[in-house]
Amino acid sequence: MSLSISLKERCNSLCELCGTGEAVMAYAQLKANLYVVYNGQRVLLDGAYSEFENNLSDSVDILDARRIANNSGENISINKNGVMLVVERSSMIDVTDTIQYRLGRFSARTYELEFVPNNFRQMGLTAYLKDEVLNSFTPISLTDTTRITFTVSAGDLLKTPTRFYMIFKHGRGQGNIPISQLWNSRKQGYFPARSTN
Repeated sequence: MSLSISLKERCNSLCELCGTGEAVMAYAQLKANLYVVYNGQRVLLDGAYSEFENNLSDSVDILDARRIANNSGENISINKNGVMLVVERSSMIDVTDTIQYRLGRFSARTYELEFVPNNFRQMGLTAYLKDEVLNSFTPISLTDTTRITFTVSAGDLLKTPTRFYMIFKHGRGQGNIPISQLWNSRKQGYFPARSTN
């Protein structure tokens, strides 16, 4: 008696079988890498990673990785319900979601955020990065790497920790859209964060 298991059966819930017979990841990923720009060179300091898949929980759980509190240098975390994470795993992202990034231990100099998406195809979403200091929205590609250079001045240091939010909208390739379509008001805030219930 022999047991035969097909490639499709061997793939766990995070994989699907593509037309070529190769296993591919079915979840969406978004890496946020933080660089300092020093003498014209980019130096990688830290990163945060988001993963989205239908079977994952929106609550902080064992699949999420918390930021170590004693990190001695500049860092980036994902603020999920008040918990600072370096890895966030949640259910599939939609237009009501916002990713709040938290920056730590910054000094007055030039930095770069690099967003590296993977597997957001066929989701019908566009993403924008809200900069609280500049009060601006920058389109973020969900198919290719996006790099954003920003400077932290001495006067911005208190505003820096909660400076950046990722906001998702319907549609593809809209480019720049009016801020009024992205921003409700300071009182209402961004589009609602994902519920943990």
